[in-house]
Amino acid sequence: MKAETQNFSSSFGYNQYLSSRVTAVGEECEFIDRFVGEIERTTANLASYEPISSLIKELEQTFKECSQPGWDGYGGQPISEKSLSDAVHFILACLPPELARKAEVCPEPDGDLALEWIGPVDSSFSLSFSGNSTLYYAGQWGESYSHGKEYFHNAQKVIRFIRDTTG
Repeated sequence: MKAETQNFSSSFGYNQYLSSRVTAVGEECEFIDRFVGEIERTTANLASYEPISSLIKELEQTFKECSQPGWDGYGGQPISEKSLSDAVHFILACLPPELARKAEVCPEPDGDLALEWIGPVDSSFSLSFSGNSTLYYAGQWGESYSHGKEYFHNAQKVIRFIRDTTG
């Protein structure tokens, strides 16, 4: 985690401020010391969300690559902006960073976007976004399987399935 914090903060140019703390006295210096401490805590917290940011960037890249009819060479529909919006909304509002790290982005030929998680031995879970604020899912865990749809307000069920898949 420390390495992630340093990489994240250095990419935004904060390292020069964080690595050289000056100990001083006086009201203004105490304020500055507290402020720098807050920056350090915030940067560490933001670094834990790097998987969220990476996954959203991957979704945006996939959207760009699949925005034309026939993007898959077989007449696939362009990925819809609403599908992208739903996927980003789900990631930001519902998906814990440790699960975002394990997700794979999959464009679908009907214009939807999907996230997939592959688990150990015979387990996988797919979550599709069609742009109508509904989560469509299918999962298999050995001999057991489930599929259906949920709305964003009931995403906990979907998160539980993802956790079951990834272990």
